Amino acid sequence: VGYYTIAALSAESLLYFPGSAGLALFPKITKIEEDIATRSTPRVSRVAFSLTILGAFLLLALGKIIIRILFGVGFIPAYRPMIVLLPGIIALSVHSVLSYDLISRGKPEINAYASGIGLGVNIFLNLILIPRWGIVGAAFASTIAYILITIVTLKFFLQLSGSNLKNTFLINFKDLRMILGKILEYMKSRE
Repeated sequence: VGYYTIAALSAESLLYFPGSAGLALFPKITKIEEDIATRSTPRVSRVAFSLTILGAFLLLALGKIIIRILFGVGFIPAYRPMIVLLPGIIALSVHSVLSYDLISRGKPEINAYASGIGLGVNIFLNLILIPRWGIVGAAFASTIAYILITIVTLKFFLQLSGSNLKNTFLINFKDLRMILGKILEYMKSRE
């Protein structure tokens, strides 16, 4: 249980930005016109998705070192399930943003459906995979559940918004310029 807790905490730390971005976006998209919200949410989603992928690669490369420093050598077995959780966490980063958009559109039940499906699949897969693969089976079950939650959320978001997969996932040059501008703005404010 301790290893899995460390694995989950490490992997889920990547969700702080997408969750915060979605939460910050929520009050804005409830007050603005729907077409502006339809443009804003995919931008936040693709930036969050890209940053989560970057964070996942850093965690993949530095995870053992981070676990050793923060928790001690005895918790290195948490690295493997953490790696198995990363694809699900990357998917969940998109859900973290889109779920707030769905709430602002008056469709909070979609998040409940998605979570219910994820919970059911997670329990079912845990019953099958934990006896066979142990802690890695639990991580794999969670990853599959996270991906399914995101697929359900994404399906409804695309239907309601009229957006597309490319616009929701693929970062573009304008996004990179915006990120660089925000970084420079932050650095100037710190002077």
